[in-house]
Formats: sequence, structure tokens, C-alpha cells
Amino acid sequence: MSFLAAARLWLLVFPAGLLAVYFFTRRRVNSHAVRFTNLDLLDKVAPDRPGFRRHIPIALLTAAIALLAVAAARPVTTILVPSEQATVMLLIDTSISMDAGDVPPTRLDAAKESALDFIADVPEEVRIGLISFSGTVRLQSSPTRDRAETAAAIRSMELGEGTAIGDAIFEAMRVIDVDAQQLAEEGSLLVDGPPPATVLVLSDGVTTVGRPDQAAVDVAVERNIPVSTISFGTSAGSVTYQGERIPVPVNNEGLKAVAEQTGGEFFDADSAEDLQQVFDALGSQVGRVEESREVADLFGIAALVIASLAAAASLMWSSRIS
Repeated sequence: MSFLAAARLWLLVFPAGLLAVYFFTRRRVNSHAVRFTNLDLLDKVAPDRPGFRRHIPIALLTAAIALLAVAAARPVTTILVPSEQATVMLLIDTSISMDAGDVPPTRLDAAKESALDFIADVPEEVRIGLISFSGTVRLQSSPTRDRAETAAAIRSMELGEGTAIGDAIFEAMRVIDVDAQQLAEEGSLLVDGPPPATVLVLSDGVTTVGRPDQAAVDVAVERNIPVSTISFGTSAGSVTYQGERIPVPVNNEGLKAVAEQTGGEFFDADSAEDLQQVFDALGSQVGRVEESREVADLFGIAALVIASLAAAASLMWSSRIS
């Protein structure tokens, strides 16, 4: 948290001074206390002494004043808000290994279900594009706010041979460029420069065909577009292909390197539940930008509530001898 008027924090000396005066006064009162030799008479005069409760009103009042002092300094916090015309490119591996049943019913089917939930959670302002990739890269859906179109594209994905992660990221960069150019030509671009964009890759393996991942990473870094990656599957995965049982253990290292080098995040999911949690987290982040918001009003409201409690506590116990 930062402050727009940090110099006003000196006002905190007032609640600190109030506490100092209070404790000094209490010590003087205690030093001049009258001694009662008749304990039975004392119990009749003050049968229920509040004890520590006598300190509660002043503690609450001091807290309220401190909150007002902080509010005067105009505190500012950073929050995530939906970005106008942000673009998210979702890249999903459809290679044969995604037919493994270690994540039932299959890795690809589980990925489809989680992706459908993901697009429903992303803010409606965000444009989502979908690319599937095996040995061939397919643009299933251009960036759009039409969630029904994106959902239909997700359901239509089919398996294919090979894994071309590098080519898929290159295609995502091309689509992002074309989309930004179209928005500019239509005069509907709401931000200065290209809209913010994020690439999200879900895969279970490593690149086996096409351009290497590093070449795609270099372009993403140059463009300042983060590529987050999800490694999906377990070490026990296997598929039956052309009558042969083939182990297809998940591979994390390549995807982790892509995320780290581009400023994205890396996630490891070995179950449908884990994948759903990853997508839930991403759904609350992607397409959002950091924005500073002044929160002095929140501190003011908190001060009002606490001051009211202080007044209530004082009224409840003021008639009792402390």
C-alpha cells in the first residue's frame, strides 16, 4: 500500500498521544486510590467492577482516530480490473498422447471441460481466441467475446499426430497482430497501442515437429507477451496407437522454461481437479491489468464503525466504578 499524501501520516501522533495521556492519568488515579478497610461495604458500593473492560472504549476510540489519520494520508492499493479489449489466446494440445486415460475419461476430454469453465469465468470484456495443435496448428476460433463460438470450437477439437508447441505460439502471435490491426482499421481500438494480450498453453509433452520453442519464446519476449503454460497429465499415462501400447509420461521442463522466459506462469496439473483449480485461478487473472485505487473511504468507514463501538461501550459501562 502507498499514500498520495504520505506527509499527513504525522497525524498518527494524536492517537499515540491520547494513549500516553490515558495511561498517565490512570496511573495517577491508582496512586491516589482510597483504601477500603471494610470489604463488605466495598462490594455493596461497587459490586461489579468492569476490570479490563474500562480500557475498551479508549482503545476503540484510539483505533478510530488512527484510521482517520491514515485516511487523511489518502492510501492507495493496487487491484486487478478487466482490461478493455484484452486478448487471451488459448492453445490446447491435441496430440495422440492427449488420448491417455490417466486423467479420466482422457486428458483431452478433461481439458475441454476445464477450458469451457475457464472461458465462462473470464471477464466478458476479454476477447478469447482458440488454437489447437498436434503436428498441425489450427486456428479454431479468432479472438471474440462470443463465448458460444469459443465453446463450440473447444468441443470440436480432434486428435492428431505430433506436437508443435513452437509453431502454435508463433500462430498465436500472428493472430494477436491481425486482431489488433483489424480493431485499429475499424476505429474501435479503445487503448493506445496494441491491446494487452496473453497466451495460455496446455500440453502434456514436448515439441516434436515444427519450429523450436526457443524461437517462439524469443518473439514473445520481444513483443512483451507473457506465455503461461499448463503441464497436464501424469507419469503413468499411456495410449494405444496402431495396436501398440505406448507410454506417454507428462513432460514439464519444456513448458516450464517457456513460462519462465516469457514472464508467464507455469502450472502442473495431474488430475481433472487440479486442472480445474488452475483454470479457476487463471480465470480470475487473465485479461486484467493492475490499477491503483484510492481507499481512503474504506478507512473512514472503518473509523466510523469503531468510533460507534467505542461510544456504545462507554455508554454500557460508564455508570460503573472503574
